Amino acid sequence: MARLRIPKSLRLMGHDIEVVMVDDLIEECELLGDCDFYENVIRIQTPIPGILTRSQAVQTYYHELLHFAFHLTGYEKESQDEQMVDRIAQLIHQALVSAKYK
Repeated sequence: MARLRIPKSLRLMGHDIEVVMVDDLIEECELLGDCDFYENVIRIQTPIPGILTRSQAVQTYYHELLHFAFHLTGYEKESQDEQMVDRIAQLIHQALVSAKYK
């Protein structure tokens, strides 16, 4: 099983997006992740033993990345559809984690 990593930054459609691991996102906002389209930042809760696994944090990263992708491509309605975004993020995460090469 592949061990996926969360990047520190990435570029989408010419936008430099910073990815920040946050220690208190659950406490302050009751969220595992969020994104700020105006500041070009994705925030992800750092894993917490017994609450949030590393794999869940990575899946949350893909969830927030999809919000950005839909937003930047003009699909605002889809960007706000939490259920759809989460399902697609789960599919992408599973495909990447379970992929076998050679």
